Amino acid sequence: MARANPKARKRAAAERTAERTCIATGETAAQDALIRFALGPDGVIVPDLGRKLPGRGVYVRARADDIRRAAEKGLFARAFGADARLPEGVDSAAFVGDVAAGLRRRLASAAGLARRAGDIVVGIDAMEKAKSLGFVFIAGDAAARSRAAAERIAARHGAPASQALSAERLAAALGLDGVRFAGVKPGRSAARAACEAARLVGFDFDGEKSPAPEAAPLAEDGRSGG
Repeated sequence: MARANPKARKRAAAERTAERTCIATGETAAQDALIRFALGPDGVIVPDLGRKLPGRGVYVRARADDIRRAAEKGLFARAFGADARLPEGVDSAAFVGDVAAGLRRRLASAAGLARRAGDIVVGIDAMEKAKSLGFVFIAGDAAARSRAAAERIAARHGAPASQALSAERLAAALGLDGVRFAGVKPGRSAARAACEAARLVGFDFDGEKSPAPEAAPLAEDGRSGG
């Protein structure tokens, strides 16, 4: 696999840390802490989570309340200087939910990319033995005791962790049955996952994080028992 050109890596790093102003709060922050929105040709506001859509974009902090406020107070139209509206039949709450769902898909995609790169360590036992971890996936519906164990492992490695994905979604992303915990080796894969997870912190998960009972059977490798 060809490695990225050093100049391209430098440009990408500069792009990630470039600062933008939130139209809802007036705060200035790095792009990775914000969500870009573009305006479609029909005047519909489009979340540009990958910051790839053409044309002018405006930014809002990655927080549900700020996006809702921008939608309800007409701040998108003011920032674009043009008619800007939500998709037909979508209110501000549903719009925020769509943004959160898109961010979860990107986090799941980051898990899949990490596995294909050979950067994934699956299960509590394997994570315990890992020399270093740069990020930890914890299924939000795993048993509380097991989630606490995974959190301790993440803390020991100084690695960020996310519980934004359900066990079903995490397993599907990795292409492995019954996975509830997975660590990512330090490097680009971990940085990608950490960036996507950080943008989800300001959102509710609408049932994705429903902790399982303490007694839920769990094999040592972090896969469901039975």
